[in-house]
Amino acid sequence: MVGLLLLLVPSMASAQDEDAKKYRETITKYNAKVVELRKDAHAGSMETELSQSSGWLDEALVQLGKEEFGAVKALVRRAEVQIDYVEAALKLKNAKSESESTQSDLKDAQGRLTALQDEIKAMEDKEAALRNK
Repeated sequence: MVGLLLLLVPSMASAQDEDAKKYRETITKYNAKVVELRKDAHAGSMETELSQSSGWLDEALVQLGKEEFGAVKALVRRAEVQIDYVEAALKLKNAKSESESTQSDLKDAQGRLTALQDEIKAMEDKEAALRNK
């Protein structure tokens, strides 16, 4: 019985080390994503959410050091959901901005088209007047 217990203790420690490694990698990945999201032109409007995500990731590292894996899991999950939300919100803001820009370009093009049509009409009228002389 003692032999079996001696075999289980190292394997449990090894499993915890593997879990800790995976959590560290995940936290690093999400921290990098927060940094990347902050580079977006509209990130300022999402600063509260990005800061909150960073805080949760920092706390997850603290809890990881204490080997509180349940707390780490919950904090990482919160950060993941928040980061996904920010990413989706920024995509929406960028799409709206692009749409507004496209609409503005379309309006400008329509104005130029109308001006060109007016110019063509004036030239046709001038041509007709010259032919009738």
